[in-house]
Amino acid sequence: MTRTREHDPRLDILNTLLTTPHRQLMPLWPIHQELCAKDPRFYVRLAAWYHDKGEVRDHKEMFVLTLALSGFDGHRDVGLALLRKLPPYQVARVVDFIAGRKVKRRVKKETKTEDVGLFKGLPRSLRTEVVRYLREREGSAEWFDRTVLTARKAVKRLYALLHVKPGERA
Repeated sequence: MTRTREHDPRLDILNTLLTTPHRQLMPLWPIHQELCAKDPRFYVRLAAWYHDKGEVRDHKEMFVLTLALSGFDGHRDVGLALLRKLPPYQVARVVDFIAGRKVKRRVKKETKTEDVGLFKGLPRSLRTEVVRYLREREGSAEWFDRTVLTARKAVKRLYALLHVKPGERA
């Protein structure tokens, strides 16, 4: 009689959260896609929990990405709610990853160009949420000034990439 060991897929999910390549979202994308497909109800709860308790920024961004692009009922709403809590540079990274971009890297005196991201169109709901995000910050002079002082390039990139006309304050 052979013994079969019980395997919980949720342990795999938690183990992936412990290993992360720094500032590289592409290796995390298929992992999060698979985890979301295996157990979508647990994944959305894990995303909310990890956003509050977790510390790895790459996973926070990937949870927002996966939920915002998911077709499962309720995932998009949670993903967009989590997006509002991110700082501007992380919002820009989420938008950049979905839209895709070319990155130049210098390797041994050579410059190589890599494609990074999904090269997909942004979902309309995500675009609307980012516009709300920017308008909310424009509404408070102190908040907007603080945001722009810390993340000028990211805010500028969001305005430019999404073709959003800056308000009076901006």
